[in-house]
Amino acid sequence: MRALGAALALAATLLVVVLPRWARRRLVDEAAARGVTVTVDAVRVSLQGVRFVGLNATADALAGASASAPELDVELRGLTPSRLVLRGAELALTGPPGALGAALAR
Repeated sequence: MRALGAALALAATLLVVVLPRWARRRLVDEAAARGVTVTVDAVRVSLQGVRFVGLNATADALAGASASAPELDVELRGLTPSRLVLRGAELALTGPPGALGAALAR
């Protein structure tokens, strides 16, 4: 019985502590590899996938552009994303139109 309790405690720790940290790090690192800086306020893990809450992003190659979204749901098959749902996303572009156009043309 103690072994079962220990196994359940370990599983709960993984679900509540380890997996959210891993998921956040993976998202931030994958975005950085593509020249995008991402911050995330919170990460929630469920049996269906991962929910990122309070996302903000900027692209190194596109000065004056930023994006935000209150939620990004990532459905998983194993540890592989199978579906993404982005809710309430906003894109803000600031600066002279010519500069933004030049950056987008690159």
